[in-house]
Amino acid sequence: MRRSAFLAAAAVLLTGCGAQAKADLGSSEPTTEASVTAVQVTEPETEAPTEASTEAPTEPDTEPETEAPTEAPTEPEEVNAQPEEANAVLENRTDPAEVAQPEDPPPATVMVLDVPYYSQAEMPTGCELVSTSMLLAYYGYDISAFDLVNEGYVGTSILVEDKNRKGSLRGGTPDEVFVGDPFDKSGYGCYSGAIFTALDSYLADEPYSPTDLGGMSLPDICSQYIDAGTPVLVWATISMVPSFIKPENSWFVNDTDEIFSWISNEHCIVLVGYDDEYYYFNDPLKGDAIAYGRALTEQRYSELGYQAICIE
Repeated sequence: MRRSAFLAAAAVLLTGCGAQAKADLGSSEPTTEASVTAVQVTEPETEAPTEASTEAPTEPDTEPETEAPTEAPTEPEEVNAQPEEANAVLENRTDPAEVAQPEDPPPATVMVLDVPYYSQAEMPTGCELVSTSMLLAYYGYDISAFDLVNEGYVGTSILVEDKNRKGSLRGGTPDEVFVGDPFDKSGYGCYSGAIFTALDSYLADEPYSPTDLGGMSLPDICSQYIDAGTPVLVWATISMVPSFIKPENSWFVNDTDEIFSWISNEHCIVLVGYDDEYYYFNDPLKGDAIAYGRALTEQRYSELGYQAICIE
């Protein structure tokens, strides 16, 4: 009786392991059963302690050999994988922990322009508006991101259902207006054309005016503008993660009836400095003088169509 109970308990223990562990132990089960059968024939019931000492070393010897190699290659793939649910809107974006940037502030030898820093905490999807407010503040103009919209410098367009196409949306183009609500996580944003128009209107009676640097490379922008003490608005991506397009983030443009597809993870930041390895930005989502690797930044900048604006 004692012998049968022990064998039943051993069978339950092996069955209760996880699916992966059970699969890994599959090759060793026949050997374990054979040794147990041999013990049943030759050993008397009084030698229960011998059975325990036989089974105990079996599991520790087998599990480290099979489970350790299985889990090791799996973890990096899960950490670095692009989130499947990443979306154009901030509420579905994921900000990865690993971004090529130093933890320390820029070295003293790096020239970083003293552009006032503003956070977009109260305007979840209004990075373009907050960055524009920073740029204007550098020249002494005090206008908040909220007032850029409230006073009509940047128009807005809320997407609505297209009455002529069931299941489709209609709205403005980000080249002209801010699409969505910048105070809501479901907002989209705007591109350089809308910001250029806003700056041109705001500075109409001032000694400054906006300059469209679209198409220029970042190295050229740095040598011609940052070196001259001129900060620049740059369109790239959040934390320099890859951009992408999802079909559900497309809509028909009001005036042209063309289909526009939003570039997910779009982000507008203020270029304030650079060195041989990094570009430094006032990033309304992260802080001032945030460093991003040069090659990666240039790639994301190209994905957003080389959009850049400054004030001269």
